[in-house]
Amino acid sequence: MGRTGGYQPSLFCTAAALLMAWPSLGFAQDADGGLSASLTFSEFATVDDDDGFKMRSDLGFDLSSRTRSQTFEMSLRGALDKFGDTDDGFSFEDPEASLLYSIENRTTVLSFDANYISRKVDAFTLSDDLDDGDITLDDARRDDLGAGISMEFGRDEAFGATLSLRYADRSFSDTTSTTLLDSVTQSGNLGFRFEIDPLLTARLTYTYRDLDRDGGTDTETQRLSAGINYQITPSLTADLAIGSSRVEQGGTADPNTNSGYSLDASLVKELPNGSLRGSFETDIDENGRRSTFRVDRNMELPRGTLNFGAGLSEDAETGETKPLYALSYEHELARGSLNASLAQSFTSTSDGDEVLRSRLSLGWQQELSSRSNFNSSVAWNVSEQQNGSDSDRSQFDFTVRYNHELSDRWSASAGYQYQRISEDNAEDDTSNEFFIGLTTSVNWRP
Repeated sequence: MGRTGGYQPSLFCTAAALLMAWPSLGFAQDADGGLSASLTFSEFATVDDDDGFKMRSDLGFDLSSRTRSQTFEMSLRGALDKFGDTDDGFSFEDPEASLLYSIENRTTVLSFDANYISRKVDAFTLSDDLDDGDITLDDARRDDLGAGISMEFGRDEAFGATLSLRYADRSFSDTTSTTLLDSVTQSGNLGFRFEIDPLLTARLTYTYRDLDRDGGTDTETQRLSAGINYQITPSLTADLAIGSSRVEQGGTADPNTNSGYSLDASLVKELPNGSLRGSFETDIDENGRRSTFRVDRNMELPRGTLNFGAGLSEDAETGETKPLYALSYEHELARGSLNASLAQSFTSTSDGDEVLRSRLSLGWQQELSSRSNFNSSVAWNVSEQQNGSDSDRSQFDFTVRYNHELSDRWSASAGYQYQRISEDNAEDDTSNEFFIGLTTSVNWRP
């Protein structure tokens, strides 16, 4: 069972303290940036299968300060649901907060970021990141808390180095699923870059990742690699990295260790209307060794872009080879746009099982007048189990929305959302939601 999210009070108190203290932080301004803030408020009436009728108030606040050498950004989001299924009729939903600070000069960059987000698990599957989001039939919520720091030295110089450290805590609540496991991840990356001449660059990289699962298998991964990037001709570039990987599972008591070589090679040919790329990669992770060969083509079209590719991926343990496909298409219409995409990736679920994730999405945006527009989207996510005992799952989402500007600050929206989650040998979970509401925003810049 997941832990209840206990971070939002302390995080929001911290963010509120930063907000109250910002006049004393000494933010500077210049012609390229300066201090700016915005406040967004939305009030929506919704009708859905689970809660029936309810009112939802969304509030967002953004604060930023930019100079030639420093950047500060802070963002707060949240929603208040009224007349829902809670006992008192009110519930605070979907809190989100993020903080970013960076300082740089000609050769060095130092940055720090922190973030917190709480959402229903099915909302994360709409992300473009195929490694994110577990498909589940219950109403689980996911809380993510993370912080990181990164440093880069020697930008635009013959020798450079990068160092990044990150901490991430993920917890689940309101779930009966045995596959959604709480976890803490600590990771780091250290890299050195050597520009031997304008056409040849060498690099040395070390990465470390420690994944601690609550009730699952802990995994520690270390990789050390050396690589080169060589511009063979003005239009042809080769990249090669060879290294060693070590994966230790089960903790310190009785660890299961797997180690081996890693190889990542690619060749990119620049063409008049885009590029052609061939690549081969083999490495080990907690699910064993996987080798993948791909060919990808990027094309610039008169009114859009077309990117497509295909490949083969082999699991060394089973010897099974599966095809991988990719497609991304964008087309500009006279008063709108169309987009379509297909992506596939082998990744691990929250409990460590390997799955093949596929995502197909379609989108249409159409301007109806100078003040109104219409947009719709369809997304289909499929998770195919490669090992373990879990079932294959899929999630289908459809959204249609109409927007109309009432004034410079006020706009109205109405729409419909449909979702269906399917699992082998289980009844589908479907939801329907109709919504209508108003949105306003206020921007401030001294």
